[in-house]
Amino acid sequence: MTGLDRLSYQSRWLHVTPVRKFLLWLLMMILAFTLPPLGQGN
Repeated sequence: MTGLDRLSYQSRWLHVTPVRKFLLWLLMMILAFTLPPLGQGN
């Protein structure tokens, strides 16, 4: 990935609305808590 691609990706991410960022974070947290813990043998 070139530097220009990385910069354009970061600027695209910065333009995502905070609400969408929050919803994505919330979804990740819900998945992390509802999925069975890995590596605990249960």
